[in-house]
Amino acid sequence: AGGFSAVGPMLESARSAVGPIRVFPVDGIGSRLGALVSDGALGALVGREEARRLSRICQFALAACRLALRDAGLLPGGNGAALGLVVGSEFGDLRSTEAFAAGYLKDGPVGLSPLIFPSTVMNTMAASASIAVGARGSAVTVNQATVGGELAVARAASMVATGRLSSALAGGVDEICPTLYRMLATLGAISPMGGGAEGCWPFDRRHNGPVKGEGATFVVLEPLEAALRRGAAI
Repeated sequence: AGGFSAVGPMLESARSAVGPIRVFPVDGIGSRLGALVSDGALGALVGREEARRLSRICQFALAACRLALRDAGLLPGGNGAALGLVVGSEFGDLRSTEAFAAGYLKDGPVGLSPLIFPSTVMNTMAASASIAVGARGSAVTVNQATVGGELAVARAASMVATGRLSSALAGGVDEICPTLYRMLATLGAISPMGGGAEGCWPFDRRHNGPVKGEGATFVVLEPLEAALRRGAAI
């Protein structure tokens, strides 16, 4: 139950989220396109204090978890002891990892920020979101290129089906890291691979590689009987 209140209207609008990248320089590389989350998109879902202390990708995960809980008719923290969280990600918080390493390269050991360090570990999104929404069940992070979110949903469904969790938030989250984007473009790992026009055409003859995007999507998974018992929108 839950998780489609934000995705549905986007699909119905038939507007592509892919466009020219303008938030960081792409001069000198063959790729120009990406699907980026606008700066104001999280304001209604992430508080000012949370935004100050959470990295951008952690804010993505938290916002999507709150949308899923709202869509499923569950109050944050209402069944926290039974609610688990499974997060899939391809690269995790690379921006924080880069900032942490840059501090060391610039100033040596004294440049290592203890505030940034927690965001360099791969489970930072799951940890931040589970604390914020009061999910006190198992918190699991899975990593895989392209299908991290799908693997997270599969893992969560298995945990619910076997009784390890009564309910679970599950989904994927990633962000575009400028350094990684430029490197992938330089290596020819994103569109336009092998020439041709750059574009996002995954099922078209013109397909010549992926266009990087960012964001998060989560759903609430629970046994059918439990969802029916509480009158959830399924």
